[in-house]
Amino acid sequence: MVSLEELAGGQPDLSQAVLLFEAGRHRVYWVGSEEATHFRCNAYLLCHGDANVLIDPGGRFHYDQVSRRVEGVVDPQKITHIVVQHQDPDLCGSLPLWLERQGGIKVLTNSRAAVLLPHYGLTCPIEETDDGWLPLGDGAKLRFLPAPFMHFPGAFVTYDPISKFLFSGDIFAAVNADWQMFVQDFDLHSGFMEIFHTDYMAGHRALAGFTAMLRREQVPIRAILPQHGSIIMERDVPKALEWLGNLLCGLDLIYPADEPRSTPSQRRSPPAVPVADRALGKRPMNTAALVLGLLLILTVGAAVEGWIPTLAR
Repeated sequence: MVSLEELAGGQPDLSQAVLLFEAGRHRVYWVGSEEATHFRCNAYLLCHGDANVLIDPGGRFHYDQVSRRVEGVVDPQKITHIVVQHQDPDLCGSLPLWLERQGGIKVLTNSRAAVLLPHYGLTCPIEETDDGWLPLGDGAKLRFLPAPFMHFPGAFVTYDPISKFLFSGDIFAAVNADWQMFVQDFDLHSGFMEIFHTDYMAGHRALAGFTAMLRREQVPIRAILPQHGSIIMERDVPKALEWLGNLLCGLDLIYPADEPRSTPSQRRSPPAVPVADRALGKRPMNTAALVLGLLLILTVGAAVEGWIPTLAR
């Protein structure tokens, strides 16, 4: 059996697929992209018997790299499923190329993303993951768990009960030019995750709800495998969940809690006056009222101008 802990002791050979887990007929590989960029993309291949599942295959520009690594493991014609955890181009822009090569691949995604994937030019049926499971054979199956607004409304993560790997998509993602496949120092790495989550995640309520769901469902996690950044090992999973559940991001920072909340009737009102102007007693300007006011002033002015000569006589 492959020891993830031994692999994490160094940087594996990235020129080929990296075997992360093996137990009997069940194997998991990293098959992502290797490039000098902060936004490096990870793709994963899970094989179980005749089922070969590609998870978040990457962007169009990553296709050559990812397909070359896949070829080192299995004939790409034998890919049976592609799981798309949300519809961003860096995550699944390569879908048309995979389907050109193997038209029988089953594409799986959430129902909300399913209406968007055809805009990549896809004409194949798209299977929805809303029922929560993908059978792999021999009783093995993948579990799909919702992750709403992290950062897409229909985002989800994929859990493999055999390896206990959580394929987390953009959740726990990080941006770092000095990339390592495995997190070595979580406290340092959390800063790189914060850069990503601050800008891309909706807010604390989504993050806290997701971590609470994982605890409620009692999902045992041996490793977290994000689409960007480094793999989080089991020793750091409790820290990662606590970090995520306490993070302020997105709307928490754009609309701080001390700002007045709007009611449904206020949401259709004119734009709010800036805080500094409200302190001065200013009000939103109504354009129609302004125009009518100017017309009234001109009319009255013209009338007064006509009365003055009359009074003078």
